[in-house]
Amino acid sequence: MKNKKSKKNLLTVMIGIPVFVGLLFFSPIFQAGQAQPAGPDENNRMSKNHAPTPFSAAEIRDACPTGRRTKYKIEAPGRPDSFRITTFANSTLLGTTFESVTLNSAGKQVGETQKAEIRWVELQAHASFPKTQTKITSEKYTTPAGTYACRLYTVTSVKEGKKVVQRYRFAKMLPGPPLCFEQEVEGKLSFRMTLIKSERVKIKKPGGKNKKDKQDKNTTTANETGGGK
Repeated sequence: MKNKKSKKNLLTVMIGIPVFVGLLFFSPIFQAGQAQPAGPDENNRMSKNHAPTPFSAAEIRDACPTGRRTKYKIEAPGRPDSFRITTFANSTLLGTTFESVTLNSAGKQVGETQKAEIRWVELQAHASFPKTQTKITSEKYTTPAGTYACRLYTVTSVKEGKKVVQRYRFAKMLPGPPLCFEQEVEGKLSFRMTLIKSERVKIKKPGGKNKKDKQDKNTTTANETGGGK
């Protein structure tokens, strides 16, 4: 299968799983303390019937420059663990082009490198959920990437007669995809993705030249704690 860059292809692949998750995790393997009230910016509300998103399009853009790279661990019952590495290869004022690869538990790439283009406002919309189904709280959460203050979005719905609960933990200091995503169907975990690394890398320009970038200040460390509004 040839690599594809079209937004249409990206959205097609995401059908059937949460869109924000699908953005980074479509692949040959996968075609998911006491909480206190949280307060995302009301200006982030994209629809009167939806809850405000955790980040604005501008915040996502500023946090995802060319060279940002994330690595997630993917878990699902009955399937071997895998890893998803996504690199923002060309971020502009309006949007970004990213590349994603899937690795098996041994670290070997599975399938082709996936490429897609998307606008920042579309990325923001991937975290826009119906307000009647969404509960927003605040908590600290720890992954191998560090400990962060998060906004926890718990989205409850019924699909095919089954109760589905999706939990998105968005680190306030890392605008973009969630720090952790979990999905439960009828009370049983069906999917989990967890950030294990976030860094800034050099992107090779056409012609063999490397873009000169400083190390991303948002590179995660094991003892880092997130702030937020």
